[in-house]
Amino acid sequence: MSPAARRALFCVGIAASILFLWYLRAALVPVFLGLFLAYLLAPAVRFFESRGLGPLPAIIAVYLLLMAVVLSLGVFVLPQGVAQLEKLIRGLPEYIEWVTAYVHRAEEGMYRVQLPQTLQDALLSVVDRTEMAMDEVMDKFVNALFGLLSHSFSLLAAPVLSFYFLHDRKTLTRRFIGLIPAHWRDRVEDLLSEMDGVLKGFIRSRLLVAAFVGVSVALVFIAIGLPYSFLVGSIAGVADLIPYFGPILGAVPALLVAATHSPRVIVKILIALIVIQQIESIVVSPLVVGDGVSLHPVWVVIALFSGARVGGLVGMLIAVPVFASLRVLGMFAWRSWKDPPSVV
Repeated sequence: MSPAARRALFCVGIAASILFLWYLRAALVPVFLGLFLAYLLAPAVRFFESRGLGPLPAIIAVYLLLMAVVLSLGVFVLPQGVAQLEKLIRGLPEYIEWVTAYVHRAEEGMYRVQLPQTLQDALLSVVDRTEMAMDEVMDKFVNALFGLLSHSFSLLAAPVLSFYFLHDRKTLTRRFIGLIPAHWRDRVEDLLSEMDGVLKGFIRSRLLVAAFVGVSVALVFIAIGLPYSFLVGSIAGVADLIPYFGPILGAVPALLVAATHSPRVIVKILIALIVIQQIESIVVSPLVVGDGVSLHPVWVVIALFSGARVGGLVGMLIAVPVFASLRVLGMFAWRSWKDPPSVV
C-alpha cells in the first residue's frame, strides 16, 4: 500500500472513530467523567508513589483524602448550600414579582416622560426583551437543576471508573502505545505530552483560579451580610472558568441579589467584584495559569461562541481546552502530512 493510501485510510479511520464516539456520547458520559477525574487525580497519585507507596496504596490514600474533602463539604458547606437553594426557590416568585414591578415602573416612567415616539418604542422593546430574558434565565436555571439530577448515575459511576483508570493507567498506556505502528510512536508520545501540557495549563490551573474567585465572592457576601453567599460564590467561581465572558456572567446573580437591598449595596458589590477580578487577572492568574493555553484571543472568542452553540453553558466551559487540544492535533496532522515518518 502506498504512503498516500495509508494516510487516506488513517484519516478515514479517525473520522469513523469520531463519528462512532459521537453516536455513543450519552452512554460514554460516565467514562469521560471517569477519565477526567483520573486525569485530575493522577499527579496526587504520582506524588504518593514517589514517597514510596505502591500504586494501590497511593490511589487509596488519594481517595481517602478526596473522601475527607467531600465529607467536609457535605457536613459543613453542603447543608448551607441546600438551605440557600431552598430559600432561593421559595423566594423566586417574590423576586420575579419584584422584577416585574420594577419593569412596570420603568414603563410608566417612560410614558410620563415626553420622548420621541421612535426612542420610546426602542426603550420599551429593550424592557420587554429584558423581561423575556429574565424568564428565560429562570427556566434555564430550573432545567439545569433537573439536568444535574438526571446525570446523578454518571456522577456516581465516575469515581469508580476513575479508580480503575488510575490503577491500570500504566498498562492502558502501554497497550495504547503498542497499538501504534513503531515508526509513529515517538511522534504520538510527543503529541500526548504536548496535549497534556495544554490541558494541565488550563484545567487544573483554572480550577484553582475559579476557586479563588468563588471563595472571595462568598466571603464578600458574608462580610456585607447578604444572603445566598454560597450559591452566588459557587456561580461566580464556575462562571470564571469561561474566559472573558465568565466574570460578567458571574457578576449578574451577585448584582441581582444586591439590587434587592439598596443602591449602596450594589455599589459595594460592584467595587468588590472589580477588585476581585483585578487581583485574579494581575496576581493569581499569572502565578497559577501562566501560558498554558497559547490561543489567540480571537480564537478564544470563536471557541466560546462555538461551545455555547453546541453545548450551552457546559459547551462554553470546555470550549477553550477542546479548541486548544484540536489546535495541537491539527498542527500534528499538518506536520505528519508534510513530513510522514519513515518506515524503518
